[in-house]
Amino acid sequence: MIHRHALPRMIQRGLTTSLDISIFDDAGAALTPTAAVVSVYAGDRTVPIVDAAVAVHASTSTYSLLAALTTDEALSSEWQEHWVLTIAGSDHEFRRTIYLCRTVPLPTITDTDLGDYHADILDHIDPDETTLERQRTKAWAHIERQLIRAGRRPELVLDGWQLADVHAFKTLEIFFRDSAQAVGDERWKELSEEYRNLFDEEWKQINFAYDADEDGRVDEDQNLAATGVTWLC
Repeated sequence: MIHRHALPRMIQRGLTTSLDISIFDDAGAALTPTAAVVSVYAGDRTVPIVDAAVAVHASTSTYSLLAALTTDEALSSEWQEHWVLTIAGSDHEFRRTIYLCRTVPLPTITDTDLGDYHADILDHIDPDETTLERQRTKAWAHIERQLIRAGRRPELVLDGWQLADVHAFKTLEIFFRDSAQAVGDERWKELSEEYRNLFDEEWKQINFAYDADEDGRVDEDQNLAATGVTWLC
């Protein structure tokens, strides 16, 4: 059984947010529970702000976390959602970290931006797809993972435009890697490797404004590189 949500969920304080969970078997097929309940814990408080609420159960189970439940809460990286799904007659528990944020970071590139690198790129996408959204989403998740591993919380990066180039490079790396595997064309493999190298080089040079004190403003001493080893929170 596989739960694919590895990254923390980022929730904007005071905004109604849909919590969701999808579970798959080892072959990648979605599993549909016969029941789903969710609890939401705020830090180390023993009483959850959502206590075993019944969720909509489906291949992707969902629950609407109301804005009123987070409006007056302090920003935090220590919340957690706790799901109990009934699958094949047995209850299974799943947890995911929640970051309660002032704002949620958003990707900064579109297919148009990728077309600046390869004007005909949309002519080569999978026949079942019409955009590069899947690749862009996967690349953005990779960037968020890299930031978290380096001790940088993505929602505290104030000038997200600094991540636009690495987002484009990682998206193109993924696209050309997938294309190489699908058609066995050596030139796609070479392009994938080229963009992987461009990503690695650009990542080393990124320097962005980082809201370490979580006041929502840029201070002179809050410029950081993407790489790091210490949590600043």
